[in-house]
Amino acid sequence: MSCLKFFSSREVKFLEQVRGIGKTFDSLGKTVFEELETLDAKLIEPSSTNKRDSTYSVYFESVGKVDDTPVYLLPSLEVGDVIQGPAMIIDDTQTIVVIPGAEVTVTTNHLYIKLDS
Repeated sequence: MSCLKFFSSREVKFLEQVRGIGKTFDSLGKTVFEELETLDAKLIEPSSTNKRDSTYSVYFESVGKVDDTPVYLLPSLEVGDVIQGPAMIIDDTQTIVVIPGAEVTVTTNHLYIKLDS
């Protein structure tokens, strides 16, 4: 057991041993980069309403206010869908803001975001 002293007179004691139990996988499958090489990408047009849930007015520093920023629900997107910014992708726990010039590709386990360089 080791002891550390901080700025106060109190000592913090900790064990120098770490134990963990977890599951290991022989293969996690293709990496996102390997998947992108063989992916059948389909550009989703911002004006298309078949995937778009709604639109929202959003301010972007680079272009200002965009009144009709498309909003997509993540569960309704399919592997291979490509969305160009400006856009927003939302689900139950997150909102992903896609800035103008960026491009998002939906893969099996990830959203691959390519920023305008």
